[in-house]
Amino acid sequence: MSGIQMVVMGGGGVLPNQGFIANLINTSTVSGIRTSALTLNADGSANVTGTGASTTAWLTPYTTGIGANYWVKVTVTASTSSSTTGTTGWLSLASGTTWSASNSGNTLEGTGTATVQFAADSGGATIVATGSLSWDVGYIS
Repeated sequence: MSGIQMVVMGGGGVLPNQGFIANLINTSTVSGIRTSALTLNADGSANVTGTGASTTAWLTPYTTGIGANYWVKVTVTASTSSSTTGTTGWLSLASGTTWSASNSGNTLEGTGTATVQFAADSGGATIVATGSLSWDVGYIS
């Protein structure tokens, strides 16, 4: 699979959206380090960077400050020739948070997968949505 895809499953009420999808693609036939990033904003919206990137909101309707009620955790499950940021345990969405992946060498293609969990508490005891994430960044021949 080329790109990054994140699908989050949630349920009723004001919970993270079911079917949240973010696609990040940042590859090139020219050598160099490439990075793609996903930002989950405090109001429920999301932004992505990277060529061919697209996303939907992580929570709708957008609500000022709703992120104060949620924490997110990204756990890398497989990774080849890539480095990631934002995988340091449960992160508050009160002011938003960013996750990114880069290839680890100028002539390498970085790929991987991760599990994404949303919780209603800082320790992750109350998981309200779980999703998956994959990425493809860097040099392709």
